[in-house]
Amino acid sequence: MRWRDKYESEGIEGVKWNGQRGRPTKLTISEKKELKRIILKGPISNGYPNELWSTYRVSEIIRKEFGVTYHQDYVGTLLHQLGFSYQKPKRRALERDEKAIETWKTKT
Repeated sequence: MRWRDKYESEGIEGVKWNGQRGRPTKLTISEKKELKRIILKGPISNGYPNELWSTYRVSEIIRKEFGVTYHQDYVGTLLHQLGFSYQKPKRRALERDEKAIETWKTKT
């Protein structure tokens, strides 16, 4: 047992709570700010073919930029901590003609 070994080697001071909860984070606060800046620049400026971020893409960026690996399931939690939310793009036909739609709206 780790706590017993620590008690035997360091005494009561060795097993007192140090104020930390759980595992230390892999990214520092400044790295998280940098990640947020990268995300706000958009996927196209980071070499992706469209304007959609996915947790897989963000996990790739984290690995490339910071040398840290996160499972893509956790990346969603990390993005939420950074103030981002899940958003799904609206489906629209590629052939959609905005000008024709506006004309139709004004005439009907």
